[in-house]
Amino acid sequence: MKDGAVSIGNVPGFDMLLGNTLCELKITSNRSSRVHIEYSRYDGSPSGLALSDAEYYVIFSVGYDNVCNVRFVETKGLKEVMNLLINNPDPSRMSAFKPVKNDKGSRSFWIDLEARRRTGNNINNIDSLITEYRIMSFGYDAVNKEIDLSHMEIHDGLSILRRKIK
Repeated sequence: MKDGAVSIGNVPGFDMLLGNTLCELKITSNRSSRVHIEYSRYDGSPSGLALSDAEYYVIFSVGYDNVCNVRFVETKGLKEVMNLLINNPDPSRMSAFKPVKNDKGSRSFWIDLEARRRTGNNINNIDSLITEYRIMSFGYDAVNKEIDLSHMEIHDGLSILRRKIK
């Protein structure tokens, strides 16, 4: 794919099939439980989530503790959040990145993947629309860019996800 290109549907390198379930890969290293989800170009034309056919976003995120978490997030809930925020903008949850060089810029919103774990199921904000399955975590050395599987942990989300993915 070229710089500034828009991907639609299943794009090798970004998407994968698990059985018959289309999943889109997302990698973030913002060292936070907040993950930005792109939904349009800076000019408002659809991109990212708005064009995705995937049933799940597979998000690899590195936290402050140098632990990489792998989560499956249902795309349906992400799209609900996207539509809510587009129709009722919340500047504290939305970002716009202006175009630079060959990049067309983007618009995104953020979700907090740890909100439910920090507060139990007593979250009463937009993050409650997100269904995510934390399936594993492992050590990550950000300086040397090395994965440490000696501290790998498999989470209960994996067994739930195995039943859902066909």
